Parts: sequence; C-alpha cells; structure tokens
Amino acid sequence: MNRDQDYLIKVNLEYNALIVVQSLPIEEPQTGQKLYEDIIARFCGRDGILAYFKIPDNRHDFFSLLKELVEA
Repeated sequence: MNRDQDYLIKVNLEYNALIVVQSLPIEEPQTGQKLYEDIIARFCGRDGILAYFKIPDNRHDFFSLLKELVEA
C-alpha cells in the first residue's frame, strides 16, 4: 500500500459523558477550558450527556485522574 494513501475508519462509540482534562501551564492559552465552555458543555447539556472539566494540580493528580478514568 502507498504510504500517502488516505484511510477511512468508521467507529461507532456509545458514551454517557465527556471529560476534558486540562494540564497546561497558566501562561499557555487555556484551550481545553475554552473548548469545554464554548462547545462541549452546551452540546452535552442540550443532549442530556454529562460533561466534566478537570484541572489536575500536579503530576500525581494527573496520573491518578487518568487511572480513575481507565478503571471507571
């Protein structure tokens, strides 16, 4: 197959919540928060889907949150 060839993959996922985890330095644009506030929270609220926005305080909290999400 040609390496430059486009691939089409279709995936059908069922979900009941969206979670945005933002781990950015304060001086960086807070893109996760903007995405959550401008788009995700509105559409999830409209469609009855739970939406969460998380900002871990440190590296330990970040990996604990990821572990919690995997085990949920």
